[in-house]
Amino acid sequence: MKTMTGERGPLIQQSDSAPWKQTLNDTDEVTITMRKKDLKLVDRKWWTPLMGGLLVTLEIDGVDKPFMATLFEDDPEEDQELVTFTGSGINAMLDRRVVLNDDYFGSATKPSASIMKTIAKSTFSRKGMSLGTIMQEIVQASIDKLGGQLPIRYGSPREVTTGLNERNYKGYNLSNIGTLKLLTELSNVINGPDFMFRPEWADDTKNFVVWTLYHGTAKQPSIHQTWSMDIDTTSPRGGVTNVQVKASRANYANRAYWTGAGEDAGTLIRGYQDTRQLSQGMPLVEYVGSTSDSENPALISKHAESYIKNNQYPLTQVTATLDTSDPRYRLDRWHVGDTAEVTVKGWLNIPDGTHTLRIISASGSVGSPIVAVEFAQEVNDGTEIQPQ
Repeated sequence: MKTMTGERGPLIQQSDSAPWKQTLNDTDEVTITMRKKDLKLVDRKWWTPLMGGLLVTLEIDGVDKPFMATLFEDDPEEDQELVTFTGSGINAMLDRRVVLNDDYFGSATKPSASIMKTIAKSTFSRKGMSLGTIMQEIVQASIDKLGGQLPIRYGSPREVTTGLNERNYKGYNLSNIGTLKLLTELSNVINGPDFMFRPEWADDTKNFVVWTLYHGTAKQPSIHQTWSMDIDTTSPRGGVTNVQVKASRANYANRAYWTGAGEDAGTLIRGYQDTRQLSQGMPLVEYVGSTSDSENPALISKHAESYIKNNQYPLTQVTATLDTSDPRYRLDRWHVGDTAEVTVKGWLNIPDGTHTLRIISASGSVGSPIVAVEFAQEVNDGTEIQPQ
């Protein structure tokens, strides 16, 4: 496929297994190996790095549906007979863009010094928007440039109203206003929106693919879903194998400092600590967070408190292998980022019963129905989200 237009290219025959992985708020990856003699039959425009990429589709009930759409960041690795491509999701291209409020270069080969000064003085500013809508604005600003065209559309509602969020990105801060960096920062805000770029057909002709940006909203940080997978790891007929449970305290802290806007001694700082855990003998563990563009003391204080409450317990993750040829787990019915109802029993790190867990990653091999799925416990202000 072509990166800038999403045009569907010729069908290629893989020579070996093609492992793939999708991770929430991260870049899709797929690796494919094919015979070099077969690749030579394909016009190079389809596999030139950055210009071309790989589209993986699923056939469900006789209908072809996009599953992964990636671009090639590098030339393939090769030996005498085989070549191996690694494809990355559209996030990889956005990782090579910066966010400004105009395309100051235009068609100039070497912009003037005055234009560079204008960039330094510029500010990309958005106010009264949900963080997800600011994500859309960031992506659009990254596309609206000479050569910036990408087939991206938006699948989540825009939210614009007084009292929502504000973000200001300074042009002189070029090293810190990369598109993907800003999207990730917005997602990492306490209760920030999840986001995923998912490939879809542009229209019924199925000749072009678009990446649709889905993200959470102001009231619901997770991506909207219409169906929830139900998994019973305790049943011999549950169709689930290789179940494992692990818990991590990597994000644990009982005291947090949070900084906001300002410089040097004028920097806004607020904090929060869990005195209960300290009184119970837990050693002091400190964390420093930042929302550098906020001048709101109450908001800064809330961030510190939320971090402590949301990370006071270990992050519990359940991994399991599913056979997606089973109608209960079909790949076209669920996405990375969805929640699922997962029933467990007999583990030290998670109580017996049914839990609402977030699908944070999935991996498999193209052509194989066997998929490894990783689920994470959902916590809000220190309380596990219960099944509906």
